[in-house]
Amino acid sequence: MTEPTLAAGLFRMLLGAGVAAGVPRRALLDAAGLTEAELIDPDASLPLTAQLAVGRAVLAARPGINLGLVALKHSGPGTLGVLGYAIAHCPRLRDALGLFIRHQGLVTDAARWRLVGGRLHVGAHPALAALGHPIEHMIGLWVVLGRHLTGQAWVPRAVHFTHAPLGDPAEHAALFGVAPRFEADETLLDLGDALDLPVLGARVDLQPGLVALLEARTPEGDGIGETALAVESTLRDLLPRGVADKDAVARSLGVSARTLARRLKAEGTTFQQALDDVRAQLARYWLAEGSLAIYEVAFMLGYSETSAFHRAFRRWTGEAPAAWRADADEG
Repeated sequence: MTEPTLAAGLFRMLLGAGVAAGVPRRALLDAAGLTEAELIDPDASLPLTAQLAVGRAVLAARPGINLGLVALKHSGPGTLGVLGYAIAHCPRLRDALGLFIRHQGLVTDAARWRLVGGRLHVGAHPALAALGHPIEHMIGLWVVLGRHLTGQAWVPRAVHFTHAPLGDPAEHAALFGVAPRFEADETLLDLGDALDLPVLGARVDLQPGLVALLEARTPEGDGIGETALAVESTLRDLLPRGVADKDAVARSLGVSARTLARRLKAEGTTFQQALDDVRAQLARYWLAEGSLAIYEVAFMLGYSETSAFHRAFRRWTGEAPAAWRADADEG
């Protein structure tokens, strides 16, 4: 599988947070295996492993820090490169968020943002979800960006995280203006009426040229349809709880199972294909991470029998789960 990446501009947010927390910049770059020259272009892609290495280095030096929230202090449209420039010229916050979601592959392929009604959801690579801090940053990013774009200190209706508090919850309440619900059933940001706020200083006449530029830069592999993206994102939330059925995903997306199947068919895919893709990614991660037994991985992925998981894993990799795990350990 191709290693997930993120834009250099997003990485610089985390780097700035680490330095602000008192960790030397040189030490963080060494941990990531990167040089200053690789950070110059905000649209350049960096490996996800670099972000994870820096995050773990900061947390080791400053345990208890709300790293995702600290990183938000270094966030702004400029950190998103050309995509940030484009969203700054959308007429309303809803349009800016919609443009971001359509071209989020320019930011990272390790996470997926999706908007359902007035609620923003995030589905992320399991390594990011395991840390928790990156999820808080991805949700908080659109509070910070939204306030910057509209010039108003609006407060979301609700903020939910599936993980337990990682630092002082009072810092979350201070940033969001509302106390988040931790250990919730899903991760979300309810923007409410803020979506209809105008973007200050937007040059809407620039939109056609900017959108054309984004279309040219968006990775070809990011051409997956909007419904398929939403399904994969939802499955990353549900599968760790052993939920893998189409009806549960459809309910989460606010549509019927029949409508969901029809939309996926129009995009040239099926629910089973989306489920297979996400299961394969999570299986590799959990097996390589090593804290779960193989039967536990099977259960987490929604398999009622371990033998069914073994057959599926052989189809994905050509190896049995135990053999694949052994190879991963040696690597």
